[in-house]
Amino acid sequence: MDALVENNTHETHWELSRDDSDKFLNFLFPDEVLFPKGMGELPDHCTIEQVLNNCVSRGLYIPGVNPASASGSSEKEEVGYWPGAPQLDTKPTACKGLLTSFFNLVIAIVNQHIPTVYRVWSADSATCPLSGGNAMRKPNLFCWLNAGSKFDWRHLATFAKVKNHTGKDNEKSSYIEMAGKASCLLYAQDSCHAAPCLHILGSQIYLTVFDQGGSLSTCGYDIHCYPCKFLHILIGVMSAPHNILGFDISINWGKRSCPDGKVVDVKELKIEMDPTTCTIELTRVLFISDNLFGRGTTVWEGMMKARGTSGMQARKVAVKDLWIDPLRKYTEGKILSILNVCKIKGIPTLVHEEQVKAPYPSTNSYYLHVLSHIITHPVGNLITEFSCLGELLVAFLDYIVAHKNAVEITHVLHCDISLFNLLLAFVTQRSDHLEFVQRMSSLSAADQTALCTRIVSIKQRGVLADWGYAVPMAEPTTITNSASPTLPIKQLSRVEYESSNFVPIVPVNSKDAPPSLTLVSDLTEEDNIVLAMGPASVENDL
Repeated sequence: MDALVENNTHETHWELSRDDSDKFLNFLFPDEVLFPKGMGELPDHCTIEQVLNNCVSRGLYIPGVNPASASGSSEKEEVGYWPGAPQLDTKPTACKGLLTSFFNLVIAIVNQHIPTVYRVWSADSATCPLSGGNAMRKPNLFCWLNAGSKFDWRHLATFAKVKNHTGKDNEKSSYIEMAGKASCLLYAQDSCHAAPCLHILGSQIYLTVFDQGGSLSTCGYDIHCYPCKFLHILIGVMSAPHNILGFDISINWGKRSCPDGKVVDVKELKIEMDPTTCTIELTRVLFISDNLFGRGTTVWEGMMKARGTSGMQARKVAVKDLWIDPLRKYTEGKILSILNVCKIKGIPTLVHEEQVKAPYPSTNSYYLHVLSHIITHPVGNLITEFSCLGELLVAFLDYIVAHKNAVEITHVLHCDISLFNLLLAFVTQRSDHLEFVQRMSSLSAADQTALCTRIVSIKQRGVLADWGYAVPMAEPTTITNSASPTLPIKQLSRVEYESSNFVPIVPVNSKDAPPSLTLVSDLTEEDNIVLAMGPASVENDL
């Protein structure tokens, strides 16, 4: 078992009751979506019950008492059995292939009645790991997204975990194994934001859906006792539209012919920017989060094409997908627009921000998170790709000055500066940092001018990106020319210490004494611990 996955998902998993499970299946896979009107032999859209009746008429499901189990229960919705189903209480290695054949047989019979399912199951990955993921994982069964797909995580619609008996221990272990594989699936599919999957414990089938907000599982349905629910889950994951399976349908997949005759897959995003519609061809993934729980951030490099006064114009942009809280007052786009208006250099320029609308509006009166597209420029590489020491030093100077100006001019604090947010990019307007050179250097005027000229000549400059966690400050914080570059705290010399062992304090009876660092073990009743919490009248803008 993966302890990290278990810890990350332990408090973000919900197990539904039977009643809630039934409602969830009807909400996720409604009959009118699985069986559109006019398909098959019926003039109106079909229902799962009619599909089951068709299976009964063709001998695929036998109503009555299951000869393999003499036990009866008043809880059972229906009593019967699937004669083509393998003995699921045998060893999983012996029944994976048989279970795959059974699933595909059921779907083949359904398609004869209503041609709606075009995906198929395979057990080839049970012995050979799929390529394209961030780990070597082998799902027991998997379902292709499209017929003829490659043996790759990026081409999967769903997968299944198989164990030969039920029980709480098996439920937990199979869930943890599935969580690891769901993380791999979400990492491999850059335009997918949810991973529905099955775990089969004996004759019980469960549907679990993972996304960056957590996971949710139905109760277990015995495939013989609850044939309608079994069909609902099986047909749902095999025929549901891409958006129900978690794909962002605002990103269009297509093919393009190259001059050399080759046909390549392309992904395009269309955005509405008054007064025109722009198309962005997504050329490569710059970053994708591998966290199963979080915002699900994905960043692409793309070429945005829009028709201007001089014809079709194109420029390189960064497209960022993430889940946001719609009630948050200051989104990343709002923060960037504030910084751009104040002409803060060394940060991305906002091109467009929009929230993605689903084709099937929810009837709920609330939303926990919504998917957001943020388009910015320039496009950069990580700071680790620096070409020389001078470029590295100037880039860090760009980051420091950009954040200093953001705090002093716009009163915005970044709050999430990390290695992944420090970029190098080609920019046209480059600062010479003359003010910094004059303040921090003892060089002559001629040498300062020469240094500023060299700084301007560096083409790749630092860009402080990812302002998604930035917050506005209640009051401006200005550093004057006479301010000390360090905090006004007396630091102990000749002592090597861990910062966590020291706290800032002031004497109890002294209001004017500057704070000083003192060992926790040396604290007395005469010391007051200083906590820098900001002014008492801070207004909560979030």
